[in-house]
Amino acid sequence: MKRMVLGLFAASLFSLPVMAEELTLYKPIDILGHDYQLQEDSYESTDTAGGLRHYVCADCGDEYSYETDPLVYVTNPKTGEPVDQANCVNPLLPDWEHVPDGEPQVYWSKEDKEWRVYLYGSHDQSGESFCGTDYVTWSAPVYDLSDWRYEGVILDITDGSTYGGQVLYAPDCAYDLQTDSYYMISNQVFDASVLRVASSPAGPFDETKAVWTGSFKTTYDPSIYIENGTIYITGACRKTEESITDADVFAAVTADGFTEGKGQMAVIYQLKEDPTEGDGIEKISWLPNDERIFTPIYEGPSLYGFCEDLGVYLYLYVSVETGADGTDYNSGIGYLWTDDLMEGPWHYGSNGVEGDTVESEEGQSIVGNHGIEFNAHQSVILFYFFVCS
Repeated sequence: MKRMVLGLFAASLFSLPVMAEELTLYKPIDILGHDYQLQEDSYESTDTAGGLRHYVCADCGDEYSYETDPLVYVTNPKTGEPVDQANCVNPLLPDWEHVPDGEPQVYWSKEDKEWRVYLYGSHDQSGESFCGTDYVTWSAPVYDLSDWRYEGVILDITDGSTYGGQVLYAPDCAYDLQTDSYYMISNQVFDASVLRVASSPAGPFDETKAVWTGSFKTTYDPSIYIENGTIYITGACRKTEESITDADVFAAVTADGFTEGKGQMAVIYQLKEDPTEGDGIEKISWLPNDERIFTPIYEGPSLYGFCEDLGVYLYLYVSVETGADGTDYNSGIGYLWTDDLMEGPWHYGSNGVEGDTVESEEGQSIVGNHGIEFNAHQSVILFYFFVCS
């Protein structure tokens, strides 16, 4: 069974987590070496004008700055020809590479001096089974999404992990503009979701140094969003009284009969300014919506964050439906939207990509799963994956 990037698919394997004792957490400055802060003379790029980022270390006064291109390229800088995405076809990566559960992010590359799309996901190392013991990333310039480059291994727990886990499920990565740093949340089966920080979108992320950890049971398939320096983590939460810390929410889940079946619940954690303090959580949202005070999902949540064009926050997920035989199954990529990230209410959109199984010409079964959209070069692009068997 192979998972091809176009879209992707993560197994829902659950067992009781075995958490490590007395986990050591690190402040970002202890990992990065500096406490760089964005300065007031900085400004971000627009579609037609470039930007400037200026940083000064709050600890030692060291400083640096760099300019960024306009977000939209009229011509391909490498060829001088007008930008043309005609050569961008599916699947995106070579047929020997398998990076499902894709979370594409557009970041400025200081090394290449251009805007690039970085693809994060789980790594089906053998190509024959779900997930492996490392993460890799690939990137491509936003003006040519056919020109993918291997960036290397960004996290490896093959020889074990300080924070537990034997396999790595779907990750995510987010950029903190305030500190010019990149945060990646890993899903280390079956122990924890682990937040790490690096100075480059291509990592590497130090396996031995975490900024925050969350229970695997309450942060399955985690996603991360950062707004004005505040970190938000979302995940699929198990439907147990132990995992659902809000008694009213658990009562509603029980009343709805939603404690059975394969579905999970959506949850968002707003982290403290110092995530190493206590459990690191400032506030929790169960995504109250127009129908319930909680949101049922299947798995694979992706917190897109604030969409400037729409003026709302978007949340994508693998939806859960109940079949005629009463069985819960994943039905496709759905979405929610709100104008208040932590309070809601959230409003349902539709299933943008249906996950119904289809037959290929070779008789293989193909199903779509785990999706996220991103903006690149004035285009809204949806990433997801297919499972072929």
